[in-house]
Amino acid sequence: GMKYMRSSATFHLDVEKEALTQFAANQHGTQNQRNVRGKSKKKKLKVKSNSDLFASDYDRPSLELFNQHCDHVIKKYHLDQRHITGTVESVDLADDMVTVTVGGTDPQTLQSKHVVLALGSDHPSLPSWAHKDDNSFPHLLDTESIPHDDVASATTVAIVGGGISAVHKALDIVNSKKASTLNDQTMVHLISRHDIYEQQFDTHQEWMMDQDAVQRSLKTGGIGLPQRQLDFRQLESYSERRKVIQQERRAGTVPASLSRKGLQDAILSQRVKWHVGDITNKVMPTQDQKTCLQLATKGGNMKNIVVDQVLLATGFGTKPPCSETILSALADSANLPLSPHCGYPIVDSKLRWSHPRLFVTGALAELELGPSARNLAGARMAAERILGDHQ
Repeated sequence: GMKYMRSSATFHLDVEKEALTQFAANQHGTQNQRNVRGKSKKKKLKVKSNSDLFASDYDRPSLELFNQHCDHVIKKYHLDQRHITGTVESVDLADDMVTVTVGGTDPQTLQSKHVVLALGSDHPSLPSWAHKDDNSFPHLLDTESIPHDDVASATTVAIVGGGISAVHKALDIVNSKKASTLNDQTMVHLISRHDIYEQQFDTHQEWMMDQDAVQRSLKTGGIGLPQRQLDFRQLESYSERRKVIQQERRAGTVPASLSRKGLQDAILSQRVKWHVGDITNKVMPTQDQKTCLQLATKGGNMKNIVVDQVLLATGFGTKPPCSETILSALADSANLPLSPHCGYPIVDSKLRWSHPRLFVTGALAELELGPSARNLAGARMAAERILGDHQ
């Protein structure tokens, strides 16, 4: 499975840029042989080397360290005491206040000076042959649907998708099995429409530069705001902005560190097999209770892949999150603008959605922030924009 984060140690949930690195030094007394700035800008803290905490490339923190830091942030800001479980039934905007009605087991009405919509992503994307109500093909991004017992007992598994989630799951399965190939039987089949695409990040690094990074660039003689962001801000057409986002977001990619050190070894040992093509049909179950996937390869040939279990790693859909519920209801009731090309909110540079008390972040902010809006870098950029007038 996933051992290190895809992004570097400067992308995390806390406020200060070096917070995660400093946390590693304070908690473990070790780090990746670099100086960590303490609270005083003049004083630097030298810590010992520990490759378990950070990857050798891009200062990427381990997943365990990142999760520990998340727990620390929750405790530091008492976020668990502020968390409410429920379903938002309505958001009513007024000149001086926003009223949020929450349903569920503990219904309540909240009033606030400002509201930020952070609604995640669309539902997991399903292939045409995998129906929404068919539980036979669980999606990796729908954690409640993954049949852990069935996967653990399966001799052969097919994972549909060619991105980082698919590869992580494939390696997790083969490593947990700890078995070698017998009779040329492949343990995991990875089925993708394309060959292995290697790329470190899911967007170009220019899209991940926040204002703090821009200022550091200017102070050291750099160009400041990258050209990609400058060009994007100058586009007045939201249709053109959407095209840029689609072109610049690299879905279905795998970092070289994962591809070359894990995936290629598994392929060479025949514990993983990579198939390129389109699944045209599925037959389930066969006489021996297995699922048969019919694959049209790039060369135009047909191939049958018979497995015990099929998992989907086909990403999220492209519609705005909650577009059929709270988002559309709020847009209709408050007459808030949506792009006619994709249905996403049209917001200003501060990520305000046509009301001084309503803001968006995450996927809902991508027509303003660009293709990195959905990841950790985008979250930090959104916080900068939103808090700019309120600090």
